[in-house]
Amino acid sequence: MNLSGSHIRKKKKVIGGLCRRTCERFNTSKEVLISAIKMELLGEEVNFEDISPFEVKFAEGLPKTKFPYNCGIFVVKMLECRSLGLKSMANINDETAMDLRSKLCCEIFDQFMDKDFQEGQRK
Repeated sequence: MNLSGSHIRKKKKVIGGLCRRTCERFNTSKEVLISAIKMELLGEEVNFEDISPFEVKFAEGLPKTKFPYNCGIFVVKMLECRSLGLKSMANINDETAMDLRSKLCCEIFDQFMDKDFQEGQRK
């Protein structure tokens, strides 16, 4: 299977996401890889002329980061806000990312320490 860009028709694409800067580096050939790999795994012949690249749409109203290493903490904190029913995500930004990361680290540590402590008390 040849996945070079010469087989792919040029189509307009929408790029976006939390790591907008990182996503902009992808080119059209990357967008058809998922479809091509799926087709090959299913034993279907891959015809690059028939594959339409998928679109990645930019979600509105979500916190954005300038740094690719903040994406994970942003997603975890946005999910936490949604699960708690909080509408405002104003405190999720690049300036507070390190603090959010430290607090999450402490929460995870406390959770596992409590579990280990409770199990030790039962023995």
